Amino acid sequence: MDKRHILSEIKRTAAANGGVPLGTAKFFRETGIKNSDWLGKFWARWGDAVREAGFEPNQLQGAYNVDILIEKLISFTRELGHFPVRDELKMKSRSEVSFPWSLTFEKHFGPMRQRAAKVLEYCKSCAGYEDIIALCEPLAAEQLPEPTAARRCCRLKRQAGLCLYGIAETRPRETVQDRKSSAHRSENIANFAAIAGRVGVGAFYQY
Repeated sequence: MDKRHILSEIKRTAAANGGVPLGTAKFFRETGIKNSDWLGKFWARWGDAVREAGFEPNQLQGAYNVDILIEKLISFTRELGHFPVRDELKMKSRSEVSFPWSLTFEKHFGPMRQRAAKVLEYCKSCAGYEDIIALCEPLAAEQLPEPTAARRCCRLKRQAGLCLYGIAETRPRETVQDRKSSAHRSENIANFAAIAGRVGVGAFYQY
């Protein structure tokens, strides 16, 4: 990897980002240039590379303002004509450097149904968001599906101290020494059987 090429890409991506140089993660997504292509070869720190390209290194970014995140979701929803799913948020972030990463939205608002509920709450407190309200109301009102028998069984096994490897095959969550003790495993299985029997799922899966 040529040093001049890296400096040129720093300048190009900074220009596309309103004159602000990218951090290493977004720089990699935009250019394909990895940390290993420059770290310890041309520069000891990313800030040194940014300075050589003619910029001041970015200060550490604080937490996103919640209203800004919601407005970005609203804008992107209008662009799509529907509320965005996770992969659409990822694609948007890759194509537009100023758009937050999908995990940022999940960290602040939770999964899709909860994100729609937060946007809906925001839009109902302001005027001019009738189109977004119409798109978000059905999503926010969706009921989560009841867990399947398999999921209920998995949860009960965890409560009983068993670590799952697939649906039917289980092993105890224990130390190497514990695994030598069949009595310990028998105790865990008995715990599961007792819990499962109380809620009526014991007939679904047998050891």
